[in-house]
Amino acid sequence: MDNNIDKILISVAAIDGIIHPNEKKYLLKELSIDIDDSKYAFFLKELYDNINNNKFLSSLIKDINKKYEREECINHLTKLIAVDNIFHEKENEFIVLISNEWNVSLEFLLRKIILEQREIIEKSKVWYEYFYFICDDDSCNQEMIIEKKDIFPDKIPTKIEVSNKYNQYCCSDCSNNSFMIYDSSRRLLFSPHVNNVSESANKPFNIKGLARDLLDNAKNFKDQNDIENLNKIYDELEYRINKRLKKGKKPTYPSLLARDKIKMWLNK
Repeated sequence: MDNNIDKILISVAAIDGIIHPNEKKYLLKELSIDIDDSKYAFFLKELYDNINNNKFLSSLIKDINKKYEREECINHLTKLIAVDNIFHEKENEFIVLISNEWNVSLEFLLRKIILEQREIIEKSKVWYEYFYFICDDDSCNQEMIIEKKDIFPDKIPTKIEVSNKYNQYCCSDCSNNSFMIYDSSRRLLFSPHVNNVSESANKPFNIKGLARDLLDNAKNFKDQNDIENLNKIYDELEYRINKRLKKGKKPTYPSLLARDKIKMWLNK
């Protein structure tokens, strides 16, 4: 076994002494690593023998030299840690090693893990648990989160019933009363700009949508080498961040992460 990235990711999964079912599933589904394959047996034995040896773990980390490999590794290892929904002490120690060896902000790594965990939790919830209402005024885009119990306390609503609420609230920032609505799994339910959205519509490209959805769209545009739309999304996120700063508000973490990721793609 000579793939250094695979070694790092297997180490992350096994660092607490056991590879949990969700970690095993992620390795197989996302990385085509079948941990039961005999080709990984020698490395796993070596890893478990050195599980408390920081020099051994640091040597694995130092073997990843290229910037794009480190970025790929960070993307997967933060998701691997998140899929178990428990941040083990040994995983935290491994993240500290990554931060020190690669000179990556520890705050950034921890924040990325937290966001991954939140996304996993949100996707596991029923679609109607709560809703994102985003002001559709181009100069505002203030986001409200409204729980189902506050608007449908005694029933499970249909998606049409939720969509019909798009103009029944007033934006606290600009007094606009027209909103885009996303369900608790971040699927678009209604947009004044996109009428009759089908139930299967998942993360459509809407420049005024959620920052995480825009990051997903941006990844697709990057793969298609669509620089024009990448720039559009970057400008939109930059606008949102600056708008909140001018109001004395902290920019949202999803917007900051999405902007920085897209900036990196544009600068390559």
